Amino acid sequence: MFGDVDNLHLIKKDRHRSIEEIDIHIENVRKNGSDIIGYSSLKESLEGSKDKEIYILSGYDKKYGFDLYLDESKSQVIGIAIIELRKKNEEELRWERNLLGIKHS
Repeated sequence: MFGDVDNLHLIKKDRHRSIEEIDIHIENVRKNGSDIIGYSSLKESLEGSKDKEIYILSGYDKKYGFDLYLDESKSQVIGIAIIELRKKNEEELRWERNLLGIKHS
């Protein structure tokens, strides 16, 4: 599925904030006629996790982006989200920033 993966990065996040963010992301993705592969099982696993914080390993190639969710110890996979990439328009970006409380672009 993935060709040459670019821009790999690992971030630490509050688990509850991660759930809020993927809910916003899936709403926007579905609003635009697409879907996130693995979303339902990922959300269920995140909600069932006891970890306060989790890690997300993200990357993309020319066609797909992915987020691999790991537990606090970085030793167990919680779930994965895969999405076909496309360019977001300014209205979509503004909507997401507003919902996430991002004040700058």
